[in-house]
Order: sequence, then C-alpha cells, then structure tokens
Amino acid sequence: MSLAILCPGQGSQHARMFEGLRENERAGPILEKVSVLTGLDLNDLAPADISGQLAQNRIAQILVVGQSLALRAVLSGLPDTGLIVAGYSVGDLSAHAVAGAISIDDALSLAEARSQAMDRAAQGRGAPLGMMGVRGMSVASMEAVLSGTGVEIALVNGRDHVVVGGPVSALDVVERKALAAGAHVKRLGVMVASHTTYLKAAARDFEATLSGCNWKKPAHRLLSPIDGAAVTTKPAAVERLARQIHVRLDWASTMQALAEYGVTATLELGAGRALSTMIDEAVPGIAARAIEDFRTIDGLSRWICRFC
Repeated sequence: MSLAILCPGQGSQHARMFEGLRENERAGPILEKVSVLTGLDLNDLAPADISGQLAQNRIAQILVVGQSLALRAVLSGLPDTGLIVAGYSVGDLSAHAVAGAISIDDALSLAEARSQAMDRAAQGRGAPLGMMGVRGMSVASMEAVLSGTGVEIALVNGRDHVVVGGPVSALDVVERKALAAGAHVKRLGVMVASHTTYLKAAARDFEATLSGCNWKKPAHRLLSPIDGAAVTTKPAAVERLARQIHVRLDWASTMQALAEYGVTATLELGAGRALSTMIDEAVPGIAARAIEDFRTIDGLSRWICRFC
C-alpha cells in the first residue's frame, strides 16, 4: 500500500481552520509565523471584519500553506521517505516543504511573495479579474465557449470539470454561455486570474525570489500540479513553481499519476475535502481521506500507520 499527501490551495480557508492546532506545541512556531505574516489573531478569526479578510489573496495563501504545514508538524506515523506529495495551486509550496525540499519558514515567506507578485500583476491589468468553476462541459467544449472572450482555462480538474479565469466582464459572458449549454457554474471568491496569462508578470517576479531560496532534493516523490511530472532538481522546482502562476494546471493528470505510481490512499492536508472529492470522482480505486474525516489527530495518526 502507498500513501500520497495532497496539499490544498486557496479557497479552503475558513474561520475555524486552526481549531485543534492552536494548543499543540509542535504547531505553535508555525502558527506564530502565520500570525505575524498576516497580522491576524488565529485564536479569533470569526468576527465579520476578519472573515472578510480571509478571502484576500495574500491572507488566504499564507493561511492555507500555514495550516498544511502545521498539520504535518503534529502528525505522527508519517515516514521520513517514500511518500508521494502533490499540491494544488499554492499548495505546491506546502508540498515542497512536506517533501523536505524547502524549509517551513521559506514556504511561508514564499507564499507571501507569491501572493504579492500576483496582486501586483492583477492590478496592472487595469480591469478586475476573477475565476469561475464550470462543471458539465468537456475541455474541448469549454475551449469553444471561451474562444474570443479573453477568458482562459486555468485548471483541469476532471473530464467535465474546469476552472476558468479572466476579466470579470468577460466571465459574465462566459457564465451565460455555459449556463445555456447546461453546465453548472460557480464564481470563486478570488480577485486574480491564477494560472492564466494575465499573471505572467507575476511569474517573472516570483522566479527571481525562488532562485534565492535554499532547496534540496525531496525526501519524498514530489509531483508538479502542472502535469503530474516528478520534480527532482532545484532548476525544475524554480521553473515550475513560477510557471504554474500563469499556465494551466492539469490536476486531472496529476491524479492519474498517483494511480500510475500505485497510490492506494491519499490524505488531504488542509481544510475541507475538495481534493478528496476529486480523487473519489476521478480515481475511485484510491481511498481518499481528508483531515476533517477524523475526530482526533491520534485517530488520524493510527489510520496513517495502516499505509506506512
């Protein structure tokens, strides 16, 4: 049996995401840095004025990465080598830290630098940007709908499940067309168009930051969300972490790679179970679990021992 760790991306954050972690001494140093970087009191994320901040690009990316790394810190039973690790969008930074390629401090600092570069690039476009999930249309059909609109496919999550991004005004047009074609659409609470050419300037900025970070060969097999390919060198890591900001991510191929590597179970290391649901739909032979499926960390650690 083989276990894969999956690190979620932006959109999974919520006001209760650090419950059960705040009292754990192994998570403490990580949560302290998250609090410093965001300026938030992680003990009190519920007030309306704070909850609104959780959707901000910079805040969200730091929180998501911080939670994944804090969860990894408190888990027992995970081996030092031999796992497969993959991260969705900004979760790719979490995955690099979980795999041992970069430090926890660097992962959090890079999450901040990444989000700032993306915000600068988005603001420089001169028009509000956004993203939208679309279910019920093939990639080819979606590309036909998008033709000439200025909206691009940002993520491929399955045969009939994509996320698109672009100017908000163009998303309005695409939404009407997709609904008319019988698709289900959902606007995402983000103000950037991640994984589209609208953020190409951010990739250039972020690549320079990445190049200055310490990197070592991963202790676990580390897969890129761009296409599921293994990342084994610093040049490849720098190039792919930067490029994924402005190119389409094929998460469907990444999930298929998990099956080809013989993965029999996945653990989603973050809030929610969006990635686990995708695994259930795309690769039903893999036992997909999320943190929220377990009542206690001890129970989760016992489950991990079955696969390691």
